[in-house]
Amino acid sequence: MATTRKEWSFKTSHIIASHALVFILRCANPLKFIWARVTRQNPYFFFRDIIPPETLKMNSAIQLLVIEDDPAIARALREGLEREGYRVTWKNNGADGITFARTQNPQLILLDVRLPDGSGFEVCRALRSHGLRQPILMLTVEREEIDKVLGLEMGADDYLTKPYSLRELLARVRALLRRAYGEFSAAAADILYVGDAQIDLTRVQVQRGNQVLDLTPTEFRLLVFLARHKGQALSRAQILQAVWGYDAELAVCRRDM
Repeated sequence: MATTRKEWSFKTSHIIASHALVFILRCANPLKFIWARVTRQNPYFFFRDIIPPETLKMNSAIQLLVIEDDPAIARALREGLEREGYRVTWKNNGADGITFARTQNPQLILLDVRLPDGSGFEVCRALRSHGLRQPILMLTVEREEIDKVLGLEMGADDYLTKPYSLRELLARVRALLRRAYGEFSAAAADILYVGDAQIDLTRVQVQRGNQVLDLTPTEFRLLVFLARHKGQALSRAQILQAVWGYDAELAVCRRDM
């Protein structure tokens, strides 16, 4: 039986609607950032979740630095991160970002690759050359593998390509904090004492008298773990699991490779 004009019109409309829906879903992330540029609003406004009060309290001890030259994107990042409870500072160029990082020692840095006073790769290398060891998450529109490799070689800890979702960004931030500071990123602020040394979990800093000790994130995690288990006999497997995040068998495999 021949298809009537009415049936053909219905099928055509259905196909067009399906293709339109697929297009909208695929373009959701780019459209959010375009909307942010046009309206100067947070593109994550309609994608918010309810944050538990305990999470806000824990995150309030963590200082993040955003180095991004685009005001709309920076505003969106800042609002999204602050809504999670993090304390966020924004700098729109590499020089100011380096100065803030050296003086304030934030726990994590979100660094854009394209900056008005140079490349984010150079800023990343400068941060590392100044002895700053906190995690660096690089943000870029570049999708080429060589750009990601270059960022990691310069000292970045992770790489995120624009446009990205707020959930993915937050997940990467939490993962980097856990990897760098261990229990610090999931525990309330506290101070531990070991002899004449004071371990400030809020500032991720160890002080002996008036001297601040220069420790890597791994050394800091190890010291915190040992301080929390004073007087206890700890096995190699327990230390590896708590500080490095892998068991003894995997450590043996890595050593043999």
